[in-house]
Amino acid sequence: MWEQLQLTYSYGVDKIWILNVGDLKPNEYPMDFFLNMAWNPTSFTQENLDYYSVKFAEDQFGKNNAKEIAEIINLYCKYNSRVSAEMMNHKTYNLQSGEFLQVRDAYLALETRALRQFMILDKTYQDTYKQIILHPVRAMANLYDMYYAVAMNHKLAEEKDQKANYWADYADECFTRDAEYTKDYNLNISGGKWNHMMDQTHIGYKSWDEPKEGNIKPTVYRITPAEAKTGGYIFEEKNGVVTMEAEHFFDVKAPANTKWTVIPDLGRTLSGISLMPYTEKTNGSAISYQFKLKNNPSTVKVHFFFDSTLPFKKGGHSVKAYFDKNDPKTIGINQDLTWANNYTKMYPAAAARLVEKVETFTLPPNKNSLQILTVEPLDPGVVLYKIVIDNGGYEETYLKMNESPYKR
Repeated sequence: MWEQLQLTYSYGVDKIWILNVGDLKPNEYPMDFFLNMAWNPTSFTQENLDYYSVKFAEDQFGKNNAKEIAEIINLYCKYNSRVSAEMMNHKTYNLQSGEFLQVRDAYLALETRALRQFMILDKTYQDTYKQIILHPVRAMANLYDMYYAVAMNHKLAEEKDQKANYWADYADECFTRDAEYTKDYNLNISGGKWNHMMDQTHIGYKSWDEPKEGNIKPTVYRITPAEAKTGGYIFEEKNGVVTMEAEHFFDVKAPANTKWTVIPDLGRTLSGISLMPYTEKTNGSAISYQFKLKNNPSTVKVHFFFDSTLPFKKGGHSVKAYFDKNDPKTIGINQDLTWANNYTKMYPAAAARLVEKVETFTLPPNKNSLQILTVEPLDPGVVLYKIVIDNGGYEETYLKMNESPYKR
């Protein structure tokens, strides 16, 4: 607001300013700023804008809480200047690049800060705080959460992935929560003094005009077991790497009485995958990953990330990995995680809950740059977390890099 008002004043509009507010009630902070700047336009500069938000928070909630509340106000205004609730939907931000997750998580973090501040405020301030800070922050955070869930649902439903059902339920819960927040503001703040103040429709806009039937629940899709698809993931190199979560395989082979089983939330990122049950032999089993490189390198370095299972069998656990079945590499996972190396290798691996193995492979010629990496467990009890193909862009990170773009 300051940028536009100082522009106006700089061009000689210094007698009267007219502002289209809409509703005064939910706009206490911007209205206060507008009126103060209108009274003395030259008193505000880019250097003292932060001071103004601190002063506003101090006037409303006291000195002890002013700085933190001012930061919450500033971030709320910043985030909402990107897009209004009415104009946002599940396509506003880019899901594939990670942008949507980034902005959604930032808003949820802001909601946490706002709620934490509410909990420690003196009760005499809580009603005002809920009107000016907590309600707008948590209501908008919930919308970000809802539209992210809708975006995930649509993506996974298109891939015939039953995880779409989780996100469908999640989106529905957010829609219900929005109504609960509205009801709470209308009926509980100031003893119901501001009833209907939050009735404005803000979900389901198709144009600038609001839906006449009120908020419209976003469309979500559910996948039945009969429709569900497994495998078929094809990754694309990004920034010199191909990072693949282990459960996002292209194809699997499993002997009779066994199954490649995803273990949710195991590992540092998504999950682990293993051939189960562990009492069955692994002969004939395999899991493969397909990806496309941006050039045709002759070799690549491959980072394998496994669970740090101790070697409960003599010689430890191993896998065989290859691009060309005639040129496999046998990779020992945990043969050195023994009591002889308890402080140097066994304890550190157990504490990290991760074993990393790196191998360089010669790639078979391929005109379209598509490659298939196959991993065969040679022993039961091998859990794979993630594979990273390094084509010159690998960076050491604790979570072992974000997953690359993929199609199914």
